[in-house]
Amino acid sequence: MTSPEAWLRRRAATSPDDAALIAEGGASNFLQLDRRIDSLAQVLRDHGVRSGQPLGCVTRHAESLALLSLAAPRAGIPLLPANPKLDPSQVDALFANAGVDVAFCDEPDNHPNLRLRISTARIAAPVQSAAPARSADAAAVQMIIAT
Repeated sequence: MTSPEAWLRRRAATSPDDAALIAEGGASNFLQLDRRIDSLAQVLRDHGVRSGQPLGCVTRHAESLALLSLAAPRAGIPLLPANPKLDPSQVDALFANAGVDVAFCDEPDNHPNLRLRISTARIAAPVQSAAPARSADAAAVQMIIAT
């Protein structure tokens, strides 16, 4: 069995031009997505999130959650996504119980108890690049995240 992050790394090497992520912000091929995940993993480390330290996430944006779900393990960081429909106090209690003090949030001001709150808008910023050389073939789709 392979992790989604390892699968992505392998696809970036074997099928770099195939469509990997299609979202509101545009499309990315596997090589672009792999590089984007590397960059996001480095952003996590640059913000002081250490390997093994849980990272929280409260977002309604599937693209942000997908990117963090791949970048966090690449940086050795467990990801704790919280249901954005929960009251902020419930999310804060969940994060406190899990030892989360850094989180990506759609509404960072709703979680003042966290050491570092980063807006999810910084994650899903569209990559300014050409469309993938090969578009997604419905028969080849391996994962769909719908919101």
